[in-house]
Amino acid sequence: MSDEEPPRHRAKRKPQVKPIPVKIFSSNSGRQWTSKEPPKKKVPIANILRQRTGVGRPAADIQTLKEAFQLLIIQEMILLLVKETNRRAHLFLERWSEENSVEKSQWRDTDLEEMWAFIGLLLLAGVHRAKNETLDELWSMINGRPIFRATMTKNRFKSLLQFCRFDNTTTREERLKVDKLAAIRDLWTMFLARLQICYTPGGSLTVDEQLIPTRDTAYPLNAEVYLGRQPGAPTAAKDKDRIRNLVKQLVHPWINTGPTIITDNYYTSAELAEDLLGVQTTLVGTI
Repeated sequence: MSDEEPPRHRAKRKPQVKPIPVKIFSSNSGRQWTSKEPPKKKVPIANILRQRTGVGRPAADIQTLKEAFQLLIIQEMILLLVKETNRRAHLFLERWSEENSVEKSQWRDTDLEEMWAFIGLLLLAGVHRAKNETLDELWSMINGRPIFRATMTKNRFKSLLQFCRFDNTTTREERLKVDKLAAIRDLWTMFLARLQICYTPGGSLTVDEQLIPTRDTAYPLNAEVYLGRQPGAPTAAKDKDRIRNLVKQLVHPWINTGPTIITDNYYTSAELAEDLLGVQTTLVGTI
């Protein structure tokens, strides 16, 4: 043993972290951007959710697949289909009789029950991947599927398929002058309303061109069929103005309720972020 003091170890000096220089970027419009991270603050008012999120009340008690389907495809939609299909059939047969100078053929009006059955057969054909099968094959007594023959005759199915309409065709031409989606606009509007009733979104909403194929779950809340500029609509000064207006239109039902809007570089712009902040809504997006 030794009474000598052990050598003292010098404390290691921590390497000095040089501060990252702040960079300022300027766009052609004169807008400036900085690389400095903003200070952390409490949750902004715009990000405080103001409504309960999750499955809506109408969807809370569903027990069967049929109930789930009929939450989105409601009776009012089918009644619209029944009404306009009958209208189209009567109009077509009346004109055909006049042009061919024969007695008018009688059309047996379809009804709610038959129209549900018609839609069911269309879905069932998809389930069986029958897109390459003819109606003769589907209704065949030898190789066909009994449920098709048991539901309705082949000729009745063909007639419903021929006359199926979602709007009044006698006024469509006039409506097309202001709305390119006139042929299905009423049905489309009802469908979007059901999507929003059945689910209340949480803290973030994504706006994109289409649903990306994924195994994860996703739920559409709003949509717009791309048809180009609608007839009579004002021409946007720039393409980005049209895109900005589209995003605001899609998220309008949820402004002032707290969600953050997420966009890719096609939709993201400083002008859009400012517009949304003006209605207590924040934006996160790539640029």
